[in-house]
Parts: sequence; structure tokens; C-alpha cells
Amino acid sequence: MTDFEQLKQHIEQYVRTGMTETKRQQLISQAGKIGINPGQLVMLIKNAELELKFATGVSNTEYPDDLGSGFLMEQESPGSGFITEEDNFKPDSEDTQAIMSEEAAAPVSTPDVSEFSEIKKLDVAGAMSDVYSALHLGRRKVIIKRIKPQYRYNKQYIDLFYKEFDTGYSLENPGIVHFYGKGEDADGPYYYMEYVDGRTLHDFIHVEQNTKEDVINKIVLQLLDALKYMHQKQVFHRDLKPDNIMLTYKGNNVKIIDFGLAAADSLVDNLAKAGTPKYAAPELMNRATDVDQRSDIYALGIIIIEMFTQHPDRRYLSQLPSEKFRQVADKCTMLNPNDRYQSCDEILRVLLASGGNSNPLPQWLEAKIKEYAADGVITRNER
Repeated sequence: MTDFEQLKQHIEQYVRTGMTETKRQQLISQAGKIGINPGQLVMLIKNAELELKFATGVSNTEYPDDLGSGFLMEQESPGSGFITEEDNFKPDSEDTQAIMSEEAAAPVSTPDVSEFSEIKKLDVAGAMSDVYSALHLGRRKVIIKRIKPQYRYNKQYIDLFYKEFDTGYSLENPGIVHFYGKGEDADGPYYYMEYVDGRTLHDFIHVEQNTKEDVINKIVLQLLDALKYMHQKQVFHRDLKPDNIMLTYKGNNVKIIDFGLAAADSLVDNLAKAGTPKYAAPELMNRATDVDQRSDIYALGIIIIEMFTQHPDRRYLSQLPSEKFRQVADKCTMLNPNDRYQSCDEILRVLLASGGNSNPLPQWLEAKIKEYAADGVITRNER
């Protein structure tokens, strides 16, 4: 059995049954031998956890929740190299590099612009920023967002631009794009983040026209996992739509992007639009000040309808081929927020309670392990 196969097997064991301290240390050591750092290992575990929930159809109330976070946060013996919320330190040795908790994240990187090469402007500019692809330190492909020249000296726009970065940087979840660092040079403020080798959910829906229920099921479960995490941290996206959701080419894994509205202090701020009309909940369009997770849940319901019918419109609800998804999309898109699902957990219970198959974890896990080992992705401690 190869090192890759052994690591895959041990991750499956951890996700299915949990692990002792000794086995967990062995898992970290084994991953390190093939170039996978602890942060990447946590991401593999979190994704495997979600995949197993889908494959087995076990309900959220019966299945151990957030195993990846448990792996990350469990109290370890002295010198183990782990940190908890109470033990916020940075290990001196690379061999005992800590798995970082959300609260114990490393300081924000402030890279010099000379660290970037092969900079190419992309045709995906936002309302107040231009977007570029680049290589960071000559080895990692990233996306750079730079504030547009006309807003370079506007304090309100600069503050909102940096708030978007700070909001994204505070989030660590496999379903959310990773924000790496920010800076400012002669051309104004910028920040850089993870490059996603994929396409938008919009293209997946309208170009590829993939309406397979098992694929849509997986996408929705990953969206719910990411949204649940965001909402627990009191971050509400406010502009969730297919253009703001990336899907990787390998595995159709979700990456939520664009936290511009999530960063706005108030929806009555002149800089903060009320979302995108087709996906915006009524309270967003009415510029209510008490917006919460239920607005994102409304958008998710519209997205579910669109994934099956190519139409982001509640009037197409009856065309959904699945009773399970008709039920979910119907309740998600109720006009009154109090009539919707009140949390992502409620939706997960409905989707997972309907059952699935008993297949083992999919074949992607070994491929993903090899990809991480070969990629040499830089973690926060290395930024």
C-alpha cells in the first residue's frame, strides 16, 4: 500500500469513527511525509466529512458534526504542536507547526508588489475593483483585486474594499475562497486571494446545463456547509448568486466568492446595493436593517430552482423533478423570513434525512491528496 493510499484510508477511518490521540499524531506525521501540511489535512478531513454525509444519507442530528474542526481544536498533550483558543502561540519549529483555529489566525500578510509576476488583467471587473491573475513568489497562482483608479483616493470606497478583505480573511472553510494578504502601492490598495481552477455556477448551469440530481445535491450540501459556517460567525453574504459561486473543474467543489455586501456596515449605506434583484430576498430589496441568515437562505432557494430549470424564478418551482428539492426550494423562498427555514441546519436535516446510498468515500480523496502533495500550497503561517 502506498503512502497516498494509507493516508486516504486513515482519513476515512477518522471521519467514520473518530481517532485517538496516538492515531491523530500518526495521521499528521504520515501527511507530512508526502508534503501535506496540517492546514491542508484539515481541509481534506472537512471535505471527506461532507462527502460521507452525502454518501450515507445520515441526518445531521445523528452524525458527528464538524469533525474537521474537532481535529483542529481538540486539546493535545504539551509539545504536540496543536493550539486551542486558550493556547494562542506560534511554534518555533516547522516540525511542530500548529493547526490554526479561526481565532488564532496568523497576522495578515502585507506583500510587496514585486512578489507577483505574470500579472494579467481579467475581464471580470467588479463595481469598484479590477481583477488580475498572477503568480505569487513564482510558484502559486493567485487572484489580485485592485481598487479602480477613480476610487483610489475615496476613503469610503477604500474602507469598504479593505472590509471586504477582512471579512473574507476571517473565514476558513473549504467552501469559501481563501484570502491571503493585502497591501498598497503607487497604484492604490489591493489584496490577493486563492485562484480557483474552475468556472462559475452560472456557467455550470447555463453553458454545461448539468441537471443531474446527484451533482446538484452535492453542490447544495457544500453550499449549506459553507453558509452554515459563515452564519455561525454572523457573516451574511447578502449577494449570493451563481456568479458569486465558483465550482472547481476537479470534483465540482464549491468556493463562495465576493464578500462586498457582507462587509458593508448597513444596507442603507450608499455604497451597498440591495443584492442582485433575481436572488435578493424581499427584505433586502426593501433595504431592511435587520437582515440575517434567512436572506442567504432565500437566495439559495432561487439558486436551487435555477440549477434544475435554468430559470432563477419561483414560478418554475413545479418543474423541479425532485419532491425533496421542491419542498426545500419552496420553503427557502417564502416572502416572509419567518416562514422560511431559520438556519442551514434545518435544510441539511431535510436533505440528509431522505437518505442516499451506502457507497464508500468517493475516489477523489486519493487524487486530492496527491494534488496537495504536488502543489505545495502556501499556508497562512508561510504567507
